[in-house]
Amino acid sequence: MLSMMSQIKDTYEDYLKAINMVSRKNRGGWVSNSEISNFIKVKPSSVSSMLYKLKENNYIYWDPRKSVRLTAKGKKIALA
Repeated sequence: MLSMMSQIKDTYEDYLKAINMVSRKNRGGWVSNSEISNFIKVKPSSVSSMLYKLKENNYIYWDPRKSVRLTAKGKKIALA
C-alpha cells in the first residue's frame, strides 16, 4: 500500500505533467487554471487547491487568478 506522502507526490507529479503538456501549446509556457482543469477533467476549485500546494513547494510560478508556469524544479519532475 502506498504511503500518504507517496500518493501526494504522485498527485503533484500528475499535475506537473499536465501543466507541462498544456504549456507546450502556449507561447511562454503560461497556462490557465481552466486549461489545466479541462485537460485533467477536474473542477477548477480542485486545480486551485493543488496550485497552492505546488507553489508552496516551488514547483510553479503562480499568482492566484493568473496563469501558471513551471519552475525549473517543477519541469524536472514533469519531464521525469
